[in-house]
Amino acid sequence: MTSTVQISGPGEITPELAVAVWDLLVLVDNEFVPSLSSRSSTTSKSLSTPNEQRRPQAYYEHVLGQWNALACEDQQLVGVASFIVHHQEPTLPGWCPCTYLSTIAVDPARRQAGAGRLLYQHLVDFSRSAGDRAVVTRTWSANTTHLALLGQMEFSEVARLADHRGPGIDTVYFARAHT
Repeated sequence: MTSTVQISGPGEITPELAVAVWDLLVLVDNEFVPSLSSRSSTTSKSLSTPNEQRRPQAYYEHVLGQWNALACEDQQLVGVASFIVHHQEPTLPGWCPCTYLSTIAVDPARRQAGAGRLLYQHLVDFSRSAGDRAVVTRTWSANTTHLALLGQMEFSEVARLADHRGPGIDTVYFARAHT
């Protein structure tokens, strides 16, 4: 199957896709460190909050208020990349204004089929056309699958916050400049 990607501006996701985004975020909630449900927003700097065993409502509301790239197969959502255009990231002033990827999630049953790579490519193209200097994202140091994808997509590590997500779990920032 080939995924298609559509870009939606803040608040432009259709009600049907909004439900699908919710379902995907609930599905992957506890794969994130810390979980999405323990975060107050998509850009929260306080990431060592323990999981409060709730649903990711606040996080979801932030996703819907941002730009989103939505990967679909046969009209079903398989992945989402939520981002902020012209973002000023205090941790990385030399890379800004940037397109800041706050969230990327692919349905676990559809992983390794290229949807994540396709989302990143659309994001890079969109960012370039928006006039931002780079695409910036962050992840955690043990997220080996995402780290591998970032390497394949020619992102470079540009900052690391040691033990930011707990003992031995660093927050790692990556960027890809537009050439």
